[in-house]
Amino acid sequence: MDKVINELTETINSNDLILVAGRPLTGKATFSLKLASEMTKKNNKNVVYFSFEESPKTLYSRIKEKINNSSPNDNIYVINGIDMKSMIDIKKVLTEFKEVSKGIGAVIIDYLQLLQIRYNKQKDNDVLEELKLIAVEFNVPVIVVYQLGLEFEKIKLTLEDLQNISIDVDITDRVIFSYPDNSFHSGK
Repeated sequence: MDKVINELTETINSNDLILVAGRPLTGKATFSLKLASEMTKKNNKNVVYFSFEESPKTLYSRIKEKINNSSPNDNIYVINGIDMKSMIDIKKVLTEFKEVSKGIGAVIIDYLQLLQIRYNKQKDNDVLEELKLIAVEFNVPVIVVYQLGLEFEKIKLTLEDLQNISIDVDITDRVIFSYPDNSFHSGK
């Protein structure tokens, strides 16, 4: 995992949309947190983590356990996405955060399908397009966690697998696949 994170932190652009895809319990959120944390260490900016599944308290416990084993990173802020009603709400939080803090170094959306359900979107691609616009508008990488179904048990996932379930990978700048053995590889 660390090798992939190190490679990515050197090559990610400030307005990239990064999709981290994998089956349940393959470390997608942990990978995203570690990636965002490493990216923001360099520029001393903050990570804004929108959770549409777990409470901030639960996530801070995971951050403590998985990232630094001491106390929650001072630069990771967890926003309870369950209360968000539209993409405008996400933009409002980011705008307010940008104004009152030392800046935003990365945004994490955990996870795409729950965001899609909250906003009554018919297609994941609609949400991905809106998130890409946010990445460009705020000049910040947006990391999106995408949970694949159990039918994706093959050893190496491909971009074609995502396209077969109607994900337009051309919207994203990077795709990272996670596996049950906690290994990761870049698909794009």
